Amino acid sequence: MSIDYKNCHRDTICPTVAFRSQLTKNINNPSAGFHFVFDDVKLNIGNGYNTHHGAFVAPVSGIYFLNFRFTISAGTSSSLIRLVMKINGELVSHTMSAFESHIVADSFTNINHLNAGDDVWIEVKESNYPFVIYGDQATVGPHSVFEGFLITC
Repeated sequence: MSIDYKNCHRDTICPTVAFRSQLTKNINNPSAGFHFVFDDVKLNIGNGYNTHHGAFVAPVSGIYFLNFRFTISAGTSSSLIRLVMKINGELVSHTMSAFESHIVADSFTNINHLNAGDDVWIEVKESNYPFVIYGDQATVGPHSVFEGFLITC
């Protein structure tokens, strides 16, 4: 099988866009509508991540890889939390964790086309208490991270 590469020529040069941000403090019992602000930015090439409102704002249009990972500890039995990724206010990805008195690590990934200026953020859609979403822990590093990069424009 041969591949015809003549149609693969690109006239557009994509800039490098990548970010990685994490929580530094634990968040106790966030309620529905809570908007995460990942306050420790480790990488922000293209200046897309905004620590003031906790969202990634696409600096250029293109296909992006976006990921959120987190660690939660439940305080009692039957705790539930549903976290969502939103683009311009529309739900595009979610995860739901239901657990009984233990620690859960989870993540969700989204690959989506973003237009320049589109906002992407993570928020709590639904929850019951008690639970803690872990931030940075000195002995093991970050537990909750929001990250992404431009695949192609």
